[in-house]
Amino acid sequence: MSRRFRPGKRTLWISGIAVLLVGAAAAGLALSLAPTAPPPAKADHRPTATVTRGDISTGTDYPATIDFGAAHPVTGPGTGIITLLPDAGAVINQGDQLYRVNDEPVTLLIGTTPLYRELSLAGTTGGGGSGGGTTGGTGGGAGNGGSAGGGTGNNPGNTGNTGNSGSTDSAGNTGNTGGSDDPSAPPATPPPAPPTPPRPPHGKDVAVVADNLAALGYTVGPQRGGEDRVFTPALSAAIKRWQKKQGLDQTGIISPERFLVNSGPLRINAISARVGDPASGPVLTVTDTTRVISVPVPAGSAGGIAVGAKAPVTLPDGSTLTGTIAALQNPPAGDSGGGTPSITVTLTTDPADAEKLTAAGTGGARVRFIGQTHPGVLIVPVTALITVQGGAQAVETPAGKLIAVTTGLFADGNVEISGDGVTEGLRVVVAS
Repeated sequence: MSRRFRPGKRTLWISGIAVLLVGAAAAGLALSLAPTAPPPAKADHRPTATVTRGDISTGTDYPATIDFGAAHPVTGPGTGIITLLPDAGAVINQGDQLYRVNDEPVTLLIGTTPLYRELSLAGTTGGGGSGGGTTGGTGGGAGNGGSAGGGTGNNPGNTGNTGNSGSTDSAGNTGNTGGSDDPSAPPATPPPAPPTPPRPPHGKDVAVVADNLAALGYTVGPQRGGEDRVFTPALSAAIKRWQKKQGLDQTGIISPERFLVNSGPLRINAISARVGDPASGPVLTVTDTTRVISVPVPAGSAGGIAVGAKAPVTLPDGSTLTGTIAALQNPPAGDSGGGTPSITVTLTTDPADAEKLTAAGTGGARVRFIGQTHPGVLIVPVTALITVQGGAQAVETPAGKLIAVTTGLFADGNVEISGDGVTEGLRVVVAS
């Protein structure tokens, strides 16, 4: 008797596993046939810079000093004894005394023409007399002589009282025109011509005196315009009032050795003499009162530096300002000290920057003298340049694209570039 097959629990379990395996295989096949997603792009962390537009300039930096500029000597008048000296660092303004000689002040006047002669109402005497005055004196003498000659006539025909022509008798003899009865006596000497009135001095030096007294509050009277002024009685009176205030003799006379003329106030830089020394040599040195920037530049490197040019200045505290080249001063002959001769370049600042310069004190600074400038060009850091095949230059974008460029000026770590596709604002990769 055959037995019918009846599936048991074991058989059902095995069948279930088989079904699961077949399903898993089908799922795996489906997954393997599905499209594969690309891996995420790797982030580019290289540093970049932006192409900018601006000016690029070549130049050279030099160490500089903030000071009061070159000092100039003041020499004594040549006579007298120094009786008072100022302190170094003192500021001398218009009308102030610099020092004293024989206990009289040497005073600062503001102007551009030095006093070179004594000025007073006495002026200078003009040469030569007046033709009219000389002629008139001679005519009078001749008339008087004619009268005397007429008195010696013997006949009634005497006409000697006619004056200028003398006396003539009936014989036709002319009477003497001199002051003597002797016909052989020489003619009388005419009286001297009256002296020519002195002419008051005039000129630019008179203008300096008048302008300074007016600025100090003294009334100098009416003055004609321009620099050619006349020394008037009113100006002489103003001088006397100034002399009285200074404790001086009121002469109304200006002696040039008692004045120093300068274009502005002065600062006493150093004292060269002592009280009691003869006032015949250097007495002191002076500078201007405004701080300037002084730069020693090798003579061979100063060819492109010109008065009036601008130059950026970095102060000791790191702040910056723009200076203007005001002067180029050559060193004294033989003063190179055996080294390379240098030229001192002096820069001034705008009034708005004067306080900044004063606050910086006297110390070190740096000045950059500009060479060549290209304005309004595209600029990138030098580290953005890549040298490609053949030695050409290129820049790279963060996406990896290379753009060929042509370089221009190099300055301060930057470079001027141009080329197709190079625009302001473009970001380029730079070397780290």
